[in-house]
Amino acid sequence: MRTLLFSSLALLALSACSDNAPPQDSTGPAMDQPSNNAPDQGKPGPAAGMREAPETTLAPADAEALGLVSAINQHEVKTAQQAQGRQLPAKVNDYAAMMIKDHTENDRVIHRLGTPAQSEAVQAQKEKGEAELAALGTRQDDYAKAYVEAMIKGHTEALKTLDEKLLPSAQATEVKQHLQMTREAVAHHLEEAKALPTLP
Repeated sequence: MRTLLFSSLALLALSACSDNAPPQDSTGPAMDQPSNNAPDQGKPGPAAGMREAPETTLAPADAEALGLVSAINQHEVKTAQQAQGRQLPAKVNDYAAMMIKDHTENDRVIHRLGTPAQSEAVQAQKEKGEAELAALGTRQDDYAKAYVEAMIKGHTEALKTLDEKLLPSAQATEVKQHLQMTREAVAHHLEEAKALPTLP
């Protein structure tokens, strides 16, 4: 009887010791727990992926089309900047400001689509624009009239190039869409130029 009592007391003592022992953390130290918000070290984040995205490869016809339009854009911006340095009627000056804004934005879109070609045709377009800009710069009292005439001539030629060459040969959907939007803008610029008041 006494042995049974001692055995029972021993069991109770062991149970009490076990209850007072600190609980074991089965999950391990906190630093070993991966955070749900921690970046996945094995995969690049969205920003890294965007930075490393390869540039779009354009078909030769598309690259040349963008190169030609870019050359026209740059010429229109330079010509408008030259015009703003002269004494112009207010509406002609406003038109020049529109040329800078619209053609600068058009060129930004081009460079987002891909790398414009620097072909012989593109170089010829640039040289043509430089020659026209230099000739326009020699005009004095009739500068406003000469500028408006240059805008009408230039936008008429640009429409013809878009309709007869660039749009029919465009391949990528994004390039076709941009060329079509460019055509609409050029047509609008042409109509605005025809409506401008000029000095006789």
